[in-house]
Amino acid sequence: MRLLRMVSWTSMMLLPFIASAQIAPQPLPRPDAVRPDPVPPASPAAPLPDEAADCLARLKRQKVRFNVTGRSERGSCSVDNTVEIEAVDTPFGLVSFPDKPVLACDFAATLTSFVQDIAAPLARARFSAPLSHVATGPGYVCRNRNNQSDTKPSEHARAAAADVTMFTLGDGRQIAVHPDDGKDDAATLAFIRGLRHAACGYFTTVLGPGSNAEHGNHFHFDTALHGRTANYRICE
Repeated sequence: MRLLRMVSWTSMMLLPFIASAQIAPQPLPRPDAVRPDPVPPASPAAPLPDEAADCLARLKRQKVRFNVTGRSERGSCSVDNTVEIEAVDTPFGLVSFPDKPVLACDFAATLTSFVQDIAAPLARARFSAPLSHVATGPGYVCRNRNNQSDTKPSEHARAAAADVTMFTLGDGRQIAVHPDDGKDDAATLAFIRGLRHAACGYFTTVLGPGSNAEHGNHFHFDTALHGRTANYRICE
């Protein structure tokens, strides 16, 4: 009897543990996921310098006389930030561009720098007279290279080229670009050759008499890239 009471008591004591063992364990409640602080909206990027305005300011600092033509469209071609060049002031006097070429602003700055730095002082040194005019043609022309239908667009179509045909001095003398026929005096030969060599420091392409038939009566200057950088030059 006593043994029966002990068994009953033991069973009663173990009953809660047995019951709890039959209940499947429940997972602990998950804490709320940690949420990162919201990312603040990106600040607007600093505006890039106004390249067009900077270039026009550069021309003014160079004492170039020009008219802003902005976006120029001719045929299927269009070029932004073009200017019409009238003249440039040099240490040896004003040099005019009677053809008033329309050029991309960057190229206009390069061409007028070349006239200021090279053409004007070289004319004074060789002829004892100031350079007065530089004939350039229209500059911007919507066409392919050498006016051929199966060639790539010319740099003229990008307003980044000029064809210089003649230099006029203050005393009226004219120095035309033409093949060396042995008839020019020493000063003229030195002037033309000096310009041609020095131009390679300003332009990436320099062509003229002797380069090919298309450039027999003028200098062609442009700033086209012939590789990834402007280090490679075509000077013929």
